[in-house]
Amino acid sequence: MRLPRVAKLVCQQSASRRARRSSSSVELSVEACPKMLFIARLVCFALVGRVAALRLVTTAQLPGVPPSQATDFLATPANWPKVVLSSHSVKGVGGVDVMQPLQPGGEVDEIFGLPPILPLRVRWTCTAAERGRSLTFASPTGLEGIATNCGMAFEVTSDGAGGSAVELAMTYDPSSPLARLAAPVLVVDNALALKFLLQRSMRGTGSE
Repeated sequence: MRLPRVAKLVCQQSASRRARRSSSSVELSVEACPKMLFIARLVCFALVGRVAALRLVTTAQLPGVPPSQATDFLATPANWPKVVLSSHSVKGVGGVDVMQPLQPGGEVDEIFGLPPILPLRVRWTCTAAERGRSLTFASPTGLEGIATNCGMAFEVTSDGAGGSAVELAMTYDPSSPLARLAAPVLVVDNALALKFLLQRSMRGTGSE
């Protein structure tokens, strides 16, 4: 059966509109892909955290404590639990004596948390030690599942009046949301360690 001319025109226009809608839908989908990928990345970063190092800096004054004595105290692993609230204990690796200042290449395991219920361990290696000036410790593996490439760098200078000025730069790469959320807690922990507990532990020991 032959369609009237008007009906044929209507059918052709309807088909043309459907084709345009289909083409527009495909174009929108293609254009939306980069936006969708961008949103997906944002979600991933929010849930996991970008793998970018965090750097937390703390400074303190040690009146009456010369720089050489300050670095000796900080380099001795057995002293760490005395001044760091989150530190439970320290064990030497390969025969290292934790009662002596750690030398470059020396390693210790620092235990955090609530052992034996929740033991958290970080293996620190002394990478540089210059008595009276600086100390650096590194832990590439960090805290499993939480942070990697952890580092502690101490810079000690004379205050010109027989005491010391100490700067601690703590760095780490967060590998979980917990590591990012922990930054403010670490700032407080470091401040208490250097500004209060370290000063209290070294009070009255200002002699070479």
